Amino acid sequence: MPLPQILLLFPAGILSGIVSTVAGLASLVSYPALLLAGLPPVTANISNTIALVANGAGAVLGSQKELRGQGPRLRKSLPITLAGGLAGGLVLIVAPSDSFARVVPFFIAGAALIVLFPNQVRALPGLLRRRAPDSVAPHPGPVRGAELLMFTGIFFTGMYGGYFGAAAGVIMMALLTATLDTPFTVTNALKNTLGEAANAVAAILFLCTSTPRWDAIVPLALGMFVGGYIGPRIFRRLNAVFLHWLIGLLALGLAVVLFIQAY
Repeated sequence: MPLPQILLLFPAGILSGIVSTVAGLASLVSYPALLLAGLPPVTANISNTIALVANGAGAVLGSQKELRGQGPRLRKSLPITLAGGLAGGLVLIVAPSDSFARVVPFFIAGAALIVLFPNQVRALPGLLRRRAPDSVAPHPGPVRGAELLMFTGIFFTGMYGGYFGAAAGVIMMALLTATLDTPFTVTNALKNTLGEAANAVAAILFLCTSTPRWDAIVPLALGMFVGGYIGPRIFRRLNAVFLHWLIGLLALGLAVVLFIQAY
């Protein structure tokens, strides 16, 4: 890959890693950057998924304190997430490449609406309870016996993450918030762990069935690692509401551009 594309992808990876600290919005930056670098849509998506593994690994390693005591819950949830991520990756591989380019604008538009109206998304299951403060110990089970809803949602969110994944973290966070009675920090750590599992299993599948574009993956992944590390420090000093609206509106604009290109 020429130097100008590398110089595009590394800072895009940094920005993507920073944005991911909002609520799992990395792909809304990294995927269009890969398109700008000249990669076809499916190749860009595969490269993006592989690069996201580095971003998720850092988030999981940084969440060990919050994950303490969550082993029983993860032992139930992780296999379901892995199955979903594998299913989504298989759909991407077997489906015609032009169909992916046609559905992505709708995924990005949906992700943008989720970013712009997160409270409405959280209210959809009808099970949202007031979030427990961080000082309250995590409840051992999901809210109001909603385990079936939670596991079904985890599977399909993992499937979406394995297929494309823009704003999969937002969807997973909304689902876990609506079905679990845990502190925000614990819920966020669970979201990071389950999202990393879906990305990782899809990435392994892509590594076994396609030729990775390492020239694009490496600078993007390195940038994501840097951005994921510095992101929390930046967002402590910025207005989160403004950033959500900025990212959401930019995502809607991107969806319109990709829709015009695809149709």
